[in-house]
Amino acid sequence: EIANSFPSWLWEGLYPTPTTKKEYDDIIRDFFDLNVSKQDVNREAFINLWKFIARRYKDNPYVMFSIMNEPFCGVYYMGPYDSNIALAKSYSTYMEMIIDAIRSEGAQQIIFINKPCLWDSQWRMAVQPVNRDNIVWEDHLYVSSNFTIDQWKSFIDKYVQKFVTEFGNPLFIGEY
Repeated sequence: EIANSFPSWLWEGLYPTPTTKKEYDDIIRDFFDLNVSKQDVNREAFINLWKFIARRYKDNPYVMFSIMNEPFCGVYYMGPYDSNIALAKSYSTYMEMIIDAIRSEGAQQIIFINKPCLWDSQWRMAVQPVNRDNIVWEDHLYVSSNFTIDQWKSFIDKYVQKFVTEFGNPLFIGEY
């Protein structure tokens, strides 16, 4: 099932064909870890994709951008909090690079940044600010059998605290 939804451009020519969940997860983490140089070509291609989109739609006031949906979603890395924070910093830096590329094409629309789903064994969320203007943080917290409605409300309150109060950015809660 994972192989059907996993983009081959993330690994072809760089890794052996992934066959396990751990191998898939490692590749995704490598993509967002700016210290992993073998993913530089893929990160640059992704930036160029966004430059193309920005050039194409920069003059359309009805187009907004959402760089990616649910990064790290389904990637099981319950590592030490410090490791998750380092990866979250790398993710935020990469989002800033993409935003800068979009802005370099003259596009000034709102850009949505999806929160990275990085948690540790104590379910502490690792996320770092994206220091750019005209962005909106985005989250897709589903009500599920994994937690009660009160726990869901508590998570939403924590996200508002983090993104709105602490980071000073709007938060879009959607995709349910």
